[in-house]
Amino acid sequence: MTDDTLDHTLGPLPAGAAEPGDDLTELVPFLPPSTAAEARAADSSPATAGADPEFDAYMAVVRLLIGGSVEAAAELVKRLEQWEAELDAAEGAPKPGEIHNTGDAARYMLVGMALSAGEGARQRVMNLVRASDVFWRLTGSVAQPLVDNRLTGLFTRPFDRAIDRLVNRGQKRVNDWIELGRTQEPGARRIARKTYEELVDEFIGHLAENQELAGLVQKKSIGLANEAVDELRSRTVSADAMAENIVRRILRRPPRSQLPQPPEDVRLVIVDGVEDTP
Repeated sequence: MTDDTLDHTLGPLPAGAAEPGDDLTELVPFLPPSTAAEARAADSSPATAGADPEFDAYMAVVRLLIGGSVEAAAELVKRLEQWEAELDAAEGAPKPGEIHNTGDAARYMLVGMALSAGEGARQRVMNLVRASDVFWRLTGSVAQPLVDNRLTGLFTRPFDRAIDRLVNRGQKRVNDWIELGRTQEPGARRIARKTYEELVDEFIGHLAENQELAGLVQKKSIGLANEAVDELRSRTVSADAMAENIVRRILRRPPRSQLPQPPEDVRLVIVDGVEDTP
């Protein structure tokens, strides 16, 4: 049956009748925009209010570490500035260190390298020094005859002078590092000692001012003292018993354990006397 036949059979729809696709539209009433927004908020508010956000432990730890690092760095910088001012006012500027052997020179050079260029530059310079040392040890003996020759010397001497300038520049850089290390190392060691002493003093002062910790230490001390006294008493009794046994053996007397028990009335008198003793 075609659509035209169906329309002819059923006849035209009455005026005001809804189309078949408008059934759902008639079931859902139309709401103004403000009323619809309030309805959506009312529907979602119970779920939002009842939902408990999950605790993010990772972010909490990261925030704690970041905050602790920032606060610790700020406090450390403030303390270092204060301690350096106190040391300079009390002792003056530290004198440069002295070089007594090659170990001192190497130490000062490393300090200067650390202060001037950091760890990355130090690694690059050390690798460059090693590579250049190996290169010149391998090629020095081979290139020397060419430098000494008059004909080839015209071409090799400029390179030789350039290499000498490079070596002198590297030696100057090493000397600068050593001088920087000699200048900065005494002050660094002095501020390190000052920092250690101040931290120890503050820690001890905090322990002394903490009443709960002081009470705990006092209780522990009393407990240790009582244990020591009890141990001393037990050892004294053991020593007395041993000495008594030796004396009884010398005098050929029977041991105390083999002596007869005292009469009951005597034992009661002794017990009463001990209990009455304050």
